[in-house]
Amino acid sequence: LADAARHRLGAEGGGRELIAKLAGGLEQLNAKVRALCEGLIPVEIGEGDLKSALEALCESTRKAHGLSVTLEADALGDLDPQTAHQFYRIAREAVANAVRHGHPRSIVIRLLQRDAGALALEIADDGVGFDESRRRDAGLGSRIMQYRCATLGGQLQIQQREGGGTIVSCSTSRTLVPTDSGG
Repeated sequence: LADAARHRLGAEGGGRELIAKLAGGLEQLNAKVRALCEGLIPVEIGEGDLKSALEALCESTRKAHGLSVTLEADALGDLDPQTAHQFYRIAREAVANAVRHGHPRSIVIRLLQRDAGALALEIADDGVGFDESRRRDAGLGSRIMQYRCATLGGQLQIQQREGGGTIVSCSTSRTLVPTDSGG
């Protein structure tokens, strides 16, 4: 569409600038629509696939927003599919919220094994943080993350990060799935 308009305008200078702006805006809109559509496609995460899904989330966020997004995972043995799916969705929502509201330069996703092998997911960013006074009016994304964490028997916490930014953590009593020792 933008190319057709450029062609019709020919060498006219004033219109070319407008067409260039429109073309840039359309390209950005197209990228956002594609990202939204990708987000609507259900992600199937089986045992052992959470790391790949989180790495893909890091990579797509890096490409789309030019941020440093890393995964630190010391607890990526076998997870049951429900835990893996909920952790992925929580991470995705927390990353989207960080990008949308926090304007960070970097985001770190951590999958940790805590006391007695309990699993925790943590998403930390170095953005502007959040307004503590508006916390009671949590948005839909925060409520959905809360629900997803609760389905795992866990507790979601959203905290200001010391030095700026936000930490979203889902601590559960879930543990890694025991592997079959073959016997």
